[in-house]
Amino acid sequence: MPALVLADLDQRPELRPAAAAVFAACPPGHDHQVCGIPERMGMEPRPEDLSECLGVLLALSGIRVVGALGLCPYSAQQ
Repeated sequence: MPALVLADLDQRPELRPAAAAVFAACPPGHDHQVCGIPERMGMEPRPEDLSECLGVLLALSGIRVVGALGLCPYSAQQ
């Protein structure tokens, strides 16, 4: 099994749709929230939502996104 490589989504913007798909693999409202924005919590994440994150760390196996961690800011509504 190849080792995982960590990458910043800002450095690999072409992987934004794949990163959003990793977050979408969790049922809405189950294990993730989107950007800390109450209107988007529990909804299926979109690639645009990742732009609202303070940062997104990707785990890559080759060129495939196998994990992602998004750091979400608090919104004005919270």
